[in-house]
Parts: sequence; structure tokens; C-alpha cells
Amino acid sequence: MMQAVAGPRTGEKLQLLPIEHSSWADWKRAHPHTDVLSRHTGYQRDYSRNPYAGYEKTASTYFPINHLDKRLPAKTWVVGLSIGKHHIAWPLDALKQAGSHRFRWRGHHLGITIHGEGVQIRDIDSNRLLPVTRLYWFAWATFHPDSDIRP
Repeated sequence: MMQAVAGPRTGEKLQLLPIEHSSWADWKRAHPHTDVLSRHTGYQRDYSRNPYAGYEKTASTYFPINHLDKRLPAKTWVVGLSIGKHHIAWPLDALKQAGSHRFRWRGHHLGITIHGEGVQIRDIDSNRLLPVTRLYWFAWATFHPDSDIRP
């Protein structure tokens, strides 16, 4: 619902911000002076271990899916973009194969840049980086059942 669910701003609408999803090696190469938060958080957790190891290699999910859109396998990694009330998703593997490119969608001239594990989408006309979401298809389709899909 894009709103705060706890704290003094509960109920306020949240702004989606552009992010970059990449490997640490790619990030460090691009941003060599990055500071990293400490792993000493006060909680007993092994931060060197992935708690979701193997999850993406199985068809099952950790919880039931109420809306299953069969246009893609449920656990396909997608990159999703929303502009106004319109939504579009790209299978991540297809984007990586296609490489960086430009195209028009619903009146917007978009540029997609692939670098390592990261994907950026820019509105070419305004030169504005757009906020994208990288997630499994079942999650994207649950929130955006009317989403377009691009190969």
C-alpha cells in the first residue's frame, strides 16, 4: 500500500526511491569509498550465512500465494517498474541477455542499463533514474495483477 505501518508516521504515503541491486564486488568497484555498516548489531545472527540459501532453486514458497499469475513461473526474478497506474515487469534473465537498450512504453522513452547484477531504468526525456523493484514474479503479480510483461 506504500504507506508507513509503524512509528510516528504510521499511515503516511511513502515515496519509492531508485535503488541499485548489485553484488558487493560491482558496488565496490563503482563506489570505492563506500562505508559499510558494522555486523555487530547486538543481535545473535550469522551475517555470513544466507538465510534463504536454496530458496530460489525450489518451486515452493515459504507462505501460500493467494494470487497466482501463470504468465511466468512464480519464482522468476523480475524487475518491475510503475509509472502512475501502469506497471511493467521484465524477467531478469531476459534483460541480462538483451543487455542495455532503449524502448518506448506508454509514451515514455526508457533506457535500461545492465551492469553485473544491477539494472537501472532511466526516463530518457527527463534523464531521471526511475525506481524499480527486483523481486519474484509471484510477489510483483500479486501487487500488480494488470502488469505488462516484456521479454
